[in-house]
Amino acid sequence: MDEKNQLERYIDFALYGTPEIKADEKRNWLGEFRERVVLALTDEQIQRDDALQLVEEKMKDRRIDALIVKGQVNQEIAGKLMTICQRTGKDYRSVNRPDSKGDVAMVLVSDEAVNEEEVILDTSTLLSDQFYNARNNKLCKKHMEELRAQYPQFENRFEEISVVDKMIGTKCGVCEDERDLGPLY
Repeated sequence: MDEKNQLERYIDFALYGTPEIKADEKRNWLGEFRERVVLALTDEQIQRDDALQLVEEKMKDRRIDALIVKGQVNQEIAGKLMTICQRTGKDYRSVNRPDSKGDVAMVLVSDEAVNEEEVILDTSTLLSDQFYNARNNKLCKKHMEELRAQYPQFENRFEEISVVDKMIGTKCGVCEDERDLGPLY
């Protein structure tokens, strides 16, 4: 009877390959164990420039050894992530797992277990729509102060409107978006 079980295991290995530890977990986290993931972005989040800026900041964390991207991610975004990895000296991998589950598009991982509680990027750390969709990067004093208070990590993406800007007619990117410009704008 023991020989029969052994034979069945050999046949299973031949047909299905070596069994993986925590295979379902690895399908969710692009081939990595959950306890090694430091940060993850969803398919929707990876499309945003401000999320990529946060990834670049997070890459300074010494625990992070590699950035792994789902193979279906837009090539332009993948290129930006590759550039971030080159600048920070971290490994870059693209995985194309047909059996992957969930909407995780990118993970920052460590070679050791880190056990971060929340690894999916919190959308409250991303710019609100009013700043993200601003018509330009020049802001009035009111909106610049609001940006500094709520999103100090993105302050370098915007400039406060100067006296010269006012003289040449530059408008605040957020204020201009807030007023109704009509259908012919």
